[in-house]
Amino acid sequence: MNSPYKKIEYRPSVLQAGERLPNIFIRENGTYLYDYIKDEYLMIILLSVSCRSCESALESLLEFSNENKDPNVLILIDAPEKDVHHLRSIFKGFHVYPFNSEEMKTHLRTGTIPWLYSIDKEGSIIKSYVCGSDYYNLAIPPYADYS
Repeated sequence: MNSPYKKIEYRPSVLQAGERLPNIFIRENGTYLYDYIKDEYLMIILLSVSCRSCESALESLLEFSNENKDPNVLILIDAPEKDVHHLRSIFKGFHVYPFNSEEMKTHLRTGTIPWLYSIDKEGSIIKSYVCGSDYYNLAIPPYADYS
């Protein structure tokens, strides 16, 4: 049967649950992303100071940090060094490093920011979605179902 409609396979460019997140090099301190995995998981939050949605994601992250003791969080943010230092003073228990937005899209395959990946000890993605508000709580074990 010849159909006038061509079947198109759609695959989102963003890495999905079950895929492995690349173990990228974090230039500022000479470590790799997987070096931050502890207690079986790592929550990676990708942000930019030039993004309006990221402002609200940061506000929600502050609430999350006040409500959760010692979550394992790595924040990669496209920001000037002074803003990175300021965020480090606010999110004392989190790892905060500068990272270019274009590199986020290229190396970590984020379609947009703010973005959140939660990975297990092997680097496999457990959660992958736009972050903000209650979504942070879904990214730490025990994992809630997010559809």
